[in-house]
Amino acid sequence: MGMKIKQSIAVIAVACFLAAAPGCGKTYADRLAAVEKEACACQGTRCADDTFEKYLAVVEDYRKNRPVLTQEERERLDRSNYNIVRCLLGSSLDPRKYRLEMNRLQEKYSKTPKR
Repeated sequence: MGMKIKQSIAVIAVACFLAAAPGCGKTYADRLAAVEKEACACQGTRCADDTFEKYLAVVEDYRKNRPVLTQEERERLDRSNYNIVRCLLGSSLDPRKYRLEMNRLQEKYSKTPKR
């Protein structure tokens, strides 16, 4: 193969790899559905803690960007949020940790800019 063809294949491979990266090209509902699946499969504290960190990352990204959602997407987000919390708390996630992190996000993103 010629050098240009190899370079083109390498560029395409990198682009495909990046497109498959977590969160890339997925809606928030899709991202939360993936976390929900993982959360409901958890069987212990370590898994619950690790999955909760992934959940927080998606929630923080959502709160930061405030995307416009359809009614269907909002309903999917609501269902996933409910199921994630239920599953994580059932897998021994510390309820105090949950409350503290949710309060932290609320405070961080509910502040209005000073003028």
